[in-house]
Order: sequence, then C-alpha cells, then structure tokens
Amino acid sequence: MTSRRFRAGFVCAGLLALGLALPLSYTVTPMPSIEAAVSSEDAEMAKSFAAKSFEALHFKPDGKKAILFANQALEFDPELLSAHLYRAQGHSLLKEYAASIPDYDYYLQRKTDNDTAYYCRGEAYRAMGNDAKAIQDYTAAIRLKDDAYILYDARGRSYLRSGQYDNAIQDFTTELKHLGDGVLFAESFRSIAYDLRGEAYSEKGAYDKAVADYTHAIEANPKNGAAYNNRGAAYLKTGRYPAAIQDFKKCAELLPDAPAPCINLALLYYQQKNYAEAARYAKRAEALRPGCTNGLLKRLQEKGYGRS
Repeated sequence: MTSRRFRAGFVCAGLLALGLALPLSYTVTPMPSIEAAVSSEDAEMAKSFAAKSFEALHFKPDGKKAILFANQALEFDPELLSAHLYRAQGHSLLKEYAASIPDYDYYLQRKTDNDTAYYCRGEAYRAMGNDAKAIQDYTAAIRLKDDAYILYDARGRSYLRSGQYDNAIQDFTTELKHLGDGVLFAESFRSIAYDLRGEAYSEKGAYDKAVADYTHAIEANPKNGAAYNNRGAAYLKTGRYPAAIQDFKKCAELLPDAPAPCINLALLYYQQKNYAEAARYAKRAEALRPGCTNGLLKRLQEKGYGRS
C-alpha cells in the first residue's frame, strides 16, 4: 500500500517569499552594455530610485513597484548593483524566476561576498526545479555564512528532492544545531526540520529513525499536521496499523482541507476490509480533490458502500 506523505512547507525568515511560475508573456530583460561614465547627478538619481525599489520589496512587498523603481535606477546608472539585485528580487516576488536569473548573475559576477544574493538565486533555481544549481548557490552562501540555519534548510530541501538523502540528513541535523532558543519562532522551525529529516529517513527505509524525528516534530509543534500524517505513513510501513490510524485521524483534524490523510485512512481501512470506514474517508477525500482516490470510491460503491 502506498501512503501519501506531506512535504513540509517552505519557511523563509526575514527574506522574500518565493512562488512557482513564470508568465509565458514575459521577456527576459537583456543585460546592459556600458559605454559612458555616469555623472554624479545621475548616480544620485539612480541611488534614490534604488532606495525606493528596496522599500517596495521590504516594507509593503510589491514586486511590480520594485521592478519599476529598479528600472528607473538603471536608466540613470546601468551598472548600479543594488538595482540589479532589487529587480531580481522583484521578479522572484512575482514568481518570475527565469526573469530574475540574469540580474542575479550580473550582481554575483561583480559582488561575490553576498550570502543573501546566493541564497535568493538558489531559491529561484529551486522554484524552477533546478536543484543542482540551487545546491551550488546554497553552498556558496554557506561558505560565507556557515551559521545561518535557513541556508542548511534550503540546501537540505534540494538534496531531499534530488534523492541525496544522506546529504539532506546532514543539513537538517546542522540546521537543528543552529536553531537555538534565541531564534524567533525556533520551535516551529525545529518542528519543520525534524519533519524534513524524518522524510529523508523514510526515503532511506529507516522507519524507526523517521518515527523518532516525526515525534520530535510533533513535540516541538503539536499543531504540525503534516508530521502526524508522515509519522502515520511510517507506522504503516512497519505494520503498526492502530498507531497509523490514530495519526492520520489527528492530521485530518488539524488539516481538514487536506485530502492526504483521508486517502491514507481509506486505503488502510480498505486493506482491513472495513469498507464502511474506507468509503467514508474516500468520499471525504474526493470532496476535497475529485479523482484523488484513483477509483477506490468507485470500487467501494460497487460493493454497496458510500453511495449515499
């Protein structure tokens, strides 16, 4: 029986929130060719617009305004590095990741000591599905700032998604070491890190270690519904069905809009030939996401369950 696990959600502390897609109509802005020196007046105007771009990113995040002000800055000084960085971050904020890469490249080719810029470009690459380049950027950022837990979290996620489970476990372990009590929302971050490390252990088939990590995740944040579901899946793999049912039900309680725990319960009850309960949870899952039970509800209905 294949169970559904949750991938813990992305958390970014104090940096831009990133999404997933590039509009088809977008054309990547070409990098400038510099032929003339910038006057002092133009340099000041460029800095003024760059400051407005920064404000648009960080005070009331607005990617369009950030790009607009960055473009105005670059009209006065096409080489202004901060404007390239802010324009890249504006595109990332708008989920225009491919559009952000040329500006990140321009910036990092000229300024190689900014861990945040490497991190942001890494996030863009990860959102585009390019984990290999994301890992390179996260590694560059870690060389510059090796005590930033968010960098290990990000690289660990890319390692996890690309099947490099031992590296992922190492990064999440390091992240947990850096999540001291002085970190804002430390318990929530610890919960996510344990959950992710548990997923890596699950992928390796080390289910007892996975269960231990999912338990730590729940202890750190009892409202972490994903950790309950993932621990239930690990229990299922080791034949601990009553414990799995309990965890799936707790996840369904905490995350009422998530179909995964309902699918898992439907499959488990079906395996146990408890068709009435299987139909109840299959119907609930189908109501949340039509077609997600892959015909299970139809098979149950053919047996006379779940028709009403």
